[in-house]
This record gives sequence, structure tokens and C-alpha cells, in this order.
Amino acid sequence: FRSVADAAGRSNGWCVLSGPLRKQPDLDTYHELRRSFRFLGFTSYTTFPSVNEGLISDYRRLCDGWCHCFRWPDLYISPESPKELISESDFVDYRSISPRNVCQDRDLPKDFDFIYICLPGQWKEMTKNWSLAKRCLSRLCYDLNLKGLLLGRWQILDLPFHRNLTVKGDVPHQQLLEYLYRSRLLFVPSIMDASPRILAEALCLDVPILVHRQILGGWKYVTTSR
Repeated sequence: FRSVADAAGRSNGWCVLSGPLRKQPDLDTYHELRRSFRFLGFTSYTTFPSVNEGLISDYRRLCDGWCHCFRWPDLYISPESPKELISESDFVDYRSISPRNVCQDRDLPKDFDFIYICLPGQWKEMTKNWSLAKRCLSRLCYDLNLKGLLLGRWQILDLPFHRNLTVKGDVPHQQLLEYLYRSRLLFVPSIMDASPRILAEALCLDVPILVHRQILGGWKYVTTSR
């Protein structure tokens, strides 16, 4: 659940539902909030609301409208539901995430040719498409002799080791942005990622992005060529 406020920070009578209701207290909270607020759905979790998770079989009925990330929203949201192509990642603040605010010395050289971010865990590996990424890392670092940064985890048993690949664990968000700014390219092989804020953050920092053409969300930020 998230609240929706106006420019002055005041509630405007709307709440946001951005993921499945997995426990009875979640459902109880929804019904309690529904007495005072109207609900807007945000598709920031894989194919939500078209997911087979939680206590509700049809999440699409819970909201008066939907802000979505999909190319073909009718595959995931009822065609009768009001909807608009608006993602959570659209709300990244370009004024705070800028080269001036992220890095004191904007003349620093780029330390890495590309950066790829994947935290540990089965769900993270699925959303960040680790199965494809690990094959690409080998090609990028070995065949193309590019210097890469894998950020977010230390121990990966099936990691393709190469001297051109630097591996670092999870870091605070501000430091992540610094690493991103010091990279020439953000590599995003994800498919099941619905609202990747990192794409918008990279563009705010003037860092080019390489994105899987089938990604659920964030595709609208990319200019494609054929």
C-alpha cells in the first residue's frame, strides 16, 4: 500500500495497491482503507495484477483504475478497467539524481565499460534474468574485452570468472548511483522486471542503457533501431 499526495504532501483521497495481498492482515488493511480511500493499482511487481499469488484470485477488481507498465495491458488488466501508461520509475526525481548531485568530481574517468546489478536470491535472479546475464558477462568480458562491474552480491557459484569483471556486494543507494555514473553503459537483460527504477536513474545520469527487448517495464525509455 502507498499513499498518494498532492504537491504540498496532503492526502488526496487515493491509495495505491502495487502488489499481491499475501496475508489476511493485508486484506483486512485493504478493506479498512477502502472505507476512506479510492484505490489505484500500480503494476510494479512482475505481471501483477495477473499473478497467481496471495489471497485474491482477481486483483483487477480491487482498484478503480490502473497505472501500468505493459506494452499490451489488456493481457494483464481487464480491458474494461481505466488504465494509463504510467510506471513507478517515471517518478524518479531528475533534480536530485543528477551528475552534479551524485558525483562531486564530474570529470572522473569512466572506470567500467558496463555495470550489471543483481542481488542474491532466487526471485532476484529471476527478475534480473541471471541465467542470460551470466552468459553475456563471459562474452562481454572475454570476447569483447570490456571491463564490467557486477554489483549487489559476492558469492555466485556459477559466476563466469574473468579478470575484466569486478564483483562487489550490496552497497547503499548513493554509492550505487556513483558506480552507475562511473560506467559507460547500464546492462539490463531483465524480462520479468515491471518497474526498473535503475533505468530512469541511469538516464538522469546520462548513462546509456542496453535493455532486453522483451522487458515488461521500462521499454518505453529505449529508442530502438532495426
